[in-house]
Amino acid sequence: MQSNKAIFKKYKNLYLILSMILVGCFFSGCDKKDNTFIEDVSEGIEAAVDNQKSSNIVSIYYVRDGKIVAEEEKYQIKQPDSITASAEEPMNLASKHFDEEKLEYMSYMIDEKNNIDVEFVKNGEMDKDEYFLVEAAFLKTLFQIKEICDVTISIEDANEKLVSQTVYTRDSFYFYDDDKIPYAEEND
Repeated sequence: MQSNKAIFKKYKNLYLILSMILVGCFFSGCDKKDNTFIEDVSEGIEAAVDNQKSSNIVSIYYVRDGKIVAEEEKYQIKQPDSITASAEEPMNLASKHFDEEKLEYMSYMIDEKNNIDVEFVKNGEMDKDEYFLVEAAFLKTLFQIKEICDVTISIEDANEKLVSQTVYTRDSFYFYDDDKIPYAEEND
């Protein structure tokens, strides 16, 4: 059960908006004939709540048949106010699609600037293209969370020796649909 502080923190924007409405009604002398102010504010509140809900929904991406695809159902982040929880939930779900005989998700750490360091263990041989797609899908999942800045992916072998370490930004990959490739040529 959540405490009053946790509930207030979660809905503080809504409380502030409702407080502004009440103060506005008190000082504006609203009468029953003209409710446009209240209607406008109510629409703004509904839009803000809808926007907050939609920004907490992410798609979980993974590699299937050499392509990056999303799970059919989108995932609602349960603790959007916590960057740690916001990142951990999708990372755990995305890593379930890994072939653990080849690559295993081990841990992560978030610094004060919202950069994430993720550690993987390479358990077996993995084609470079396959590895590249797995990284891209994992990053595509993470970078849906607006607060995340950079992601560093470290790969270790079974003996805990660092194999590779790469820092990715939001601009490291450009994703587009196959049918919308700008430079694709049609075959006659």
